[in-house]
Formats: sequence, structure tokens, C-alpha cells
Amino acid sequence: MAAHRPPPGRFDLVMCLEVAEHLPFERSASLVDDICRLGDLVLFSAAIPFQHGTGHVNEQWPEFWAIHFRARGYACFDLLRTALWAHPDTDWWYAQNLLVFAREGSAAHDQMTAGAAAIRDHALALVHPKAWLSSILNQWHPHRAAARQEEQLDLCELLRAWAGGAHAPPVLRAVQRARNAPPEARDVFPFTRIDVDEPERLLAEAQHKSTT
Repeated sequence: MAAHRPPPGRFDLVMCLEVAEHLPFERSASLVDDICRLGDLVLFSAAIPFQHGTGHVNEQWPEFWAIHFRARGYACFDLLRTALWAHPDTDWWYAQNLLVFAREGSAAHDQMTAGAAAIRDHALALVHPKAWLSSILNQWHPHRAAARQEEQLDLCELLRAWAGGAHAPPVLRAVQRARNAPPEARDVFPFTRIDVDEPERLLAEAQHKSTT
């Protein structure tokens, strides 16, 4: 998945669920290209920033991915999240991130628009209550101070780009700073989003050192 592969064919429904965050940022656009080559109707979800998970390297807001799909002629439909939001058998990351994309002019798009209007401008970014609790109770991001300003500005730029009809994501400050940083830097993207620690463990270690 990290490298482009020729499509095996066309399908009625293409599903890419919680995969994109495991591929490098540089693979973002070509991943969407690969998905779109496979079919006109796409079920897509990807981890948002600070969602946390094993092997995550490219957590992005849904607007980031939706802009990439828009550039390839795919409209966005938010049909499932409300129905799944409180469903006890649905993992919260699917309830939070699941979107549908359909290629404009296709039969799939016609079928989708018969039941719901495409989303063209209003915000897609949502945070599920279970995600919020998990973040507060289980995660502590050691590099959060380095990312505070850039994360807020990047989100605002993404929201503006999506609402404004952009066909390419804006330049992300977090990514630019990472590209200009030394290779060994950890206080930059993607580590600002994915590195976690436990303050309780750090405090216990500090107390142990102070008594020995």
C-alpha cells in the first residue's frame, strides 16, 4: 500500500476504512487516485489528528481527504455517521470518520443524490464523545506545546479550503515545519500527533530516582 499498484479492476463499492493514516503523508494524493480508479462509489474513513493508534503516521481531518476526492470529481455524502453515532456495536472511530464519496455523473452519484444532498461546504470534522474520553483519560502528547499554534491554524485553513470549494488541500504548517526540521526531530509532524506518554509513569520514575 505504501507504493502505487495497478488497479485489479472496477468495483460497485470501494472500501478504505482506517487505512490512510498508516501510509506516509506523501502517499495521500496517490492513495486517493488508487481508490478512485477502483470504482465510482467509495466508503472511506481515516483517523483524525490525535486519534492515536498503532502504526499511525498520517492522521488528517476529513476535510483534507474530502478535498482530494473533490479534485477527482467525487462528491461527499455524510449519510452514515448520525445513524451509527450511538450504535452500541459500532466502533467509535467508524461512527466518527465514515464518509461516502460518489463520482459526479455516475449512476452511483445519481442514486446517492436521490436520497441525500452532497456536502459541498459545511464542516466534516467531528469528534466522538468516546474519542474525547479516550484522549483525556488515556493519552498525553509530550510534544503538544510545539504543535499548538500550527494545529489550530492548519485546521482553520482546511475548513476554509473545503468551504471555499478548493481542489487541493492548503499547505499544512505542521508538515512544512517537519520538512525543515532535522531528521532526528520528534517535536514535529507526525510525532506531535502520534507520540503519547503517561504522566503517572513519568512521575513515578522521577519519584523513584529522587529516593534512590
